[in-house]
Amino acid sequence: MASTKCINCGGELVFKPETGKLHCERCGAAFDVTDGANKPVIRPYTPSFVAEQNVTETAYQCSFCGAKCIVPVGEERKRCVSCGNTTLQRISSATTAPDGILPFTITKPQAGEIFRNWVGSRKFAPSDLKQMARSKKLIGLYTPVWNFNYDAIWHFSCIGVKKRTDSDGYQYTQRYPVHSDENQPHRNELYSANNRIGTEFVQDLGDYDFTKVKPYSTDYLLGFSGLETTINVHDVYNYMTATITETNERHARERLNAEYDRYENFSCRTAFKNVTFSYTYIPIWANHYIYKGKEYHCYINGQTGKATGKAPKSGWKIGGLVFGILAAIAAITYFVIKLI
Repeated sequence: MASTKCINCGGELVFKPETGKLHCERCGAAFDVTDGANKPVIRPYTPSFVAEQNVTETAYQCSFCGAKCIVPVGEERKRCVSCGNTTLQRISSATTAPDGILPFTITKPQAGEIFRNWVGSRKFAPSDLKQMARSKKLIGLYTPVWNFNYDAIWHFSCIGVKKRTDSDGYQYTQRYPVHSDENQPHRNELYSANNRIGTEFVQDLGDYDFTKVKPYSTDYLLGFSGLETTINVHDVYNYMTATITETNERHARERLNAEYDRYENFSCRTAFKNVTFSYTYIPIWANHYIYKGKEYHCYINGQTGKATGKAPKSGWKIGGLVFGILAAIAAITYFVIKLI
């Protein structure tokens, strides 16, 4: 890693998404990022894989949610990147360095505008939430993900049974052998490696361009933070395979229920082939806020700008909509009665 200080004036360096370079906060000098020594790795998945804790990072641990955020040596953090709390404890944390990192390309001002538009698109959001949207609480963070590529080989078979009626009105049944084989390719399926930002949010952020992945370097973290890995790859693999297996069986039964009156000797299995994975930092702009005592989040894809999250809902606005619908129904009913 290059120095966190400017060689010209000693000012703090930060990574600027708009240029892809390090910039001095004091004199404005620009420097190239020093990429990490190790290239991004794509590994075949094996149950025996053990992630090596190969670096000791400077980190801050939140006293409220327990999340650890990793920062370059010499940098300080005053707010938790996970929940926004301001009570942090500086620690040293042994952790696994990512195989690669996708740098930010969306700037903080751009993310702020995206957040304001996202808030404005929440139809039932309280009106005063828009005022909160003007606050500068956006935090740029890198969250770790397990990126899987694999083929799911889906096979199911059974005897489908249909009821028939002949020309004399006699009912009988016919049995049909049913089998189906399907190859389901899955590419760049992202699963969160940190339990503070769930997989559902990561996947809702849409696609990331992994052709732009860079060798991991803490230069990219200057001015940002990284979340620690708290979910291991084997837990993710077991969850992933169980979910797809259950989904495939449900879809098979739905197909059979739609086509046959009943079915017998049902068998369904999913095999997973050519499974590979990588461990990558992806960029996210996060805004954590408390509204009437409850915590809400908005996350923005730091590469594409797509936003996702949860926002509070105004009881007054929902009540107004319901009242309006009821009033419209009452008005229509009144005019119908008058016409009768």
